[in-house]
Amino acid sequence: MNWLQRTFHGGLSIGGEMLPFKKGGFVLAVKSGVPVLPAFLHGAKHLQSKEDFVPHPGSVEARIGAPMDPSGHAMETKDTFLALVRAEMTRLGRLP
Repeated sequence: MNWLQRTFHGGLSIGGEMLPFKKGGFVLAVKSGVPVLPAFLHGAKHLQSKEDFVPHPGSVEARIGAPMDPSGHAMETKDTFLALVRAEMTRLGRLP
């Protein structure tokens, strides 16, 4: 079994919105055929501020989606795959 840990998004804005995803991880997924496991951590941004970089105590809820298979996508359609993963992460990021 092959796996690779990679953070695709470019972080969160001050308002908490996902910034644009970095494409390098999707190039790697498409070329290697390794599935992407979408995950969203609720509450993580409150555990470490950008001002002091010191971790603070608290709790985080992890929401993990199903693996997303890049097979069927080529370099020409990597942006489509990126959009599918982003949509799933957005879904995981919604609180009930």
